[in-house]
Amino acid sequence: MNKSNPLKDKYNEWRECLDGKYTDGRVDNNSVSGVIYSLVQEMAVHEAYLALCKLRPKSHLATSLFIRSSSFSYFEIQATRIRRLSDKNPRNSSTKNNLDVYSLRRVIDDMQTLKTKGLLTRRNMCLYFDYPTTASKAEAENLKLVSRSGSGSFSTHFIDAGRFHKTLDNVCTRQGSMSHEFINELKTRAYEEKSVELKNVRDFVNKYIAHSASDESRRQVLRDIRLSTDEVKSVIKGLVECFYILEMFLMRASHSALIPYGWEVHMNNLDNDEKQLVKDKFTEINNQCESWRDSAYKLLNG
Repeated sequence: MNKSNPLKDKYNEWRECLDGKYTDGRVDNNSVSGVIYSLVQEMAVHEAYLALCKLRPKSHLATSLFIRSSSFSYFEIQATRIRRLSDKNPRNSSTKNNLDVYSLRRVIDDMQTLKTKGLLTRRNMCLYFDYPTTASKAEAENLKLVSRSGSGSFSTHFIDAGRFHKTLDNVCTRQGSMSHEFINELKTRAYEEKSVELKNVRDFVNKYIAHSASDESRRQVLRDIRLSTDEVKSVIKGLVECFYILEMFLMRASHSALIPYGWEVHMNNLDNDEKQLVKDKFTEINNQCESWRDSAYKLLNG
């Protein structure tokens, strides 16, 4: 890696912000990825609970009191997580590496700043990953390896370099800088100024959960905030897509599933029909996440 690359320090910050401080495979619950995993799993659990209530309407769990309490608790915790992922980094940060906030928005804000300074360029990004700076050079390096080592040889490094250049063709201008359109696609998913649904969720947290300091504030929430499961899921979809985009684009990392293994052990008191219903709901959510991932990668790869 080129040690003088102007993106080196920022990439290190982004890696910590997105994936946390652990390097042994553990999930850092404070990181963006940790919050994303919690968002998706909680969504699956909540939808499975509602499906169980529908399957067993005479169950004590299907009592409207419990459903109402469970649903409101779900909205509270999900809305709080959503606000975390869309928070700005404070301008007056006193920490050395300016990592007061782990959020998708702080990464996008950084990208916008570097773009404005002319640093987030095709060349600098390639140099950070130690990739050849053009697609033709990457192909030439791979062909050299094949000619030296035989037709069955290849370099995953140069193959990924070629893929990265195809992505850069979609997200960079002809002059080699990050395109405004690409930055804007990220903002529409993580900025409340760009999403009415996201603004509603953040207002729900700011005015009802955290800061309902006045009667007027509380009345405004009752008038203006009408959160629904679909609205929350729409916001989660945008944030998950944004996460997939940044992980692949900035970290060159892919994620096959966002729901961790092991949740099945918590179903020991359910009968077989109930267990199957919960499994089906978790599979449905996982499939939805895979479709969101495909949508994110389509934005990168065209």
